[in-house]
Amino acid sequence: MNKILKFIPNILTLLRFFLTPIILYYLNNNKVEISIIIFLVAAITDFFDGYIARKLKIKTYFGQLIDPLADKIFIISILYFFYMKNNINKYFFYFILFKELFLILISSILLILKIKKHKIISKKSGKIAMFFSSIYVLLLIINLQYKIYYLNFFLVIVFILSIITMVDYLFTINSNKT
Repeated sequence: MNKILKFIPNILTLLRFFLTPIILYYLNNNKVEISIIIFLVAAITDFFDGYIARKLKIKTYFGQLIDPLADKIFIISILYFFYMKNNINKYFFYFILFKELFLILISSILLILKIKKHKIISKKSGKIAMFFSSIYVLLLIINLQYKIYYLNFFLVIVFILSIITMVDYLFTINSNKT
């Protein structure tokens, strides 16, 4: 395998870090269309970094660590923007922030306990929650210019999936104790 190919998933993940403040810049300057395009590019990197890594059988410790962190910073930063503009419920924002900090704590505990041979566990529930969180954030951005009537429906879905994800990760710790 070409040595450069093995870095592509991590480059895509790092691109998400880079695009996050750019999205926030354009959101803050009411450039909704540009924000949507950049958001979609960033969201697509989340899919392709994992897809390429699985397809090429590339697993790096750096990638396992940085990808979930990029996801959290990506979503929380944009939700924070909407929280500061009073476009989302503050309790929802605090809940999502708590969930993300909780998942970082769980991952840290799993690393400290050296569960799963130092692998950072990526759960299907977390991926599904991230997917719906991304849809919700995209709809929030679109809602700045075009009224979206079903935002609360997605908010409820994200809330429920977040609870399921937290419970799922708690069971992971419980079932893997040595």
